[in-house]
Amino acid sequence: MIPYIDLRARQSMYMEELKKSVCAVLDSGQYIGGEHVGLIESAMADLFGVRYGVAVGNGTDALTLALQVAGVRAGMEVVIPAFSFFATIGAVLRLRATPVIVDVREDRPLMDTSKLFERIGSNTAAIVPVHLFGDFVSVSFDGCPIVDDASQALNLQRARFNGHIAALSFYPTKVLGAMGDAGMVLTPHEDTAQSVRQLANHGYVHGRSFERICGHSGYNSRMDAIQAVGLRVSLRYLEQAIAKRRTIAHRYDEAFAGAALKRDDDSAIPTYNITHPERDRVQRELAEDGIGTKIYYPYTLDQLPVFRGESAPNAHRFSKELLALPCHEGLSEEEISYIIDKVSKRL
Repeated sequence: MIPYIDLRARQSMYMEELKKSVCAVLDSGQYIGGEHVGLIESAMADLFGVRYGVAVGNGTDALTLALQVAGVRAGMEVVIPAFSFFATIGAVLRLRATPVIVDVREDRPLMDTSKLFERIGSNTAAIVPVHLFGDFVSVSFDGCPIVDDASQALNLQRARFNGHIAALSFYPTKVLGAMGDAGMVLTPHEDTAQSVRQLANHGYVHGRSFERICGHSGYNSRMDAIQAVGLRVSLRYLEQAIAKRRTIAHRYDEAFAGAALKRDDDSAIPTYNITHPERDRVQRELAEDGIGTKIYYPYTLDQLPVFRGESAPNAHRFSKELLALPCHEGLSEEEISYIIDKVSKRL
């Protein structure tokens, strides 16, 4: 069986280094925050070309905190794409704001910016472009903050975002993944970074001095040092990992021709997707061949019971046709060839 993702295989190239780093944290007795967390904050800020990174507990918290410090309040509206993971809409609902759905493009499951401004109103508090599957969505608008959901946007050659604040996820299956949950907020603004840092630590300013930031009490959302050292080790191998993913993706492109989902030329390939009108049949047959696959996403955000509003037909089609194939640095040459052979026969 070739699983869709194999974390042990991905980490095999640096497993011993990873173990040593984790043991160093255990020996230090500094398990929350500290030097290691500060170093990964600086590394990610440098990668994205901004001044500040604030490490938090997970990507969902990162997006929630980013929206909160951007000024989103209960009853306000936040514009989001129809095609994304639940966390995108969940962060909006967590702040008791109202999600406003925009359909995606016909050719790619990215926010259709030509329809974006139809959905912006006097109560719009933020726009959340989701850089899905590593592809960048450019949004320019001065009327409200742009809060980037950059959970899948990591790329050595083009790590960037639109607005003054962005949320990252380091869930283990990401191109740069932790050994558990971890996330980060990025911003060029010192006051924004300070507000996020305080909110993520119960609202504490100094010691036990407590403040309410942006009208909210704080959270307990802090990155632990083990996740930080794991990310630092993985970051040293990121260029190699992305190169391997791109090599596999190019081979898939040649083999699967028109079935491959369009993507940016410099994508880091967080996922490799094909489209097929009989997607469920293809998935079943590949499972019989011993190949694990994944569906991103079986439901669109406008189809969830928490949302009521306009439907998104382009997003609906992608939810029925997209199928993600194994495409990561842990795959062997034999596994890649086997996947190409079996998928080609099932399309």
